[in-house]
Amino acid sequence: MRNGKPMPGSVLIRHFAGHDHVVTVKADGNFDYRGQSFTSLSALAKHITGTPWSGPVFFGLRGAGTKPKGGPR
Repeated sequence: MRNGKPMPGSVLIRHFAGHDHVVTVKADGNFDYRGQSFTSLSALAKHITGTPWSGPVFFGLRGAGTKPKGGPR
């Protein structure tokens, strides 16, 4: 991860509601999901679930209730 975001080219996979959801981190820092571009993992997680989620938590990049390393405490 770089600057709290996965590196471009990374592929994130989350099994949710009986389906695998595959996301690719693009060179511009956005996230590609089924041909759609999302600017944040949280917006993407909301698109998938229909409810607000922390994107990094939803995709397993951070545990619930934890702060990113180097961030404000």
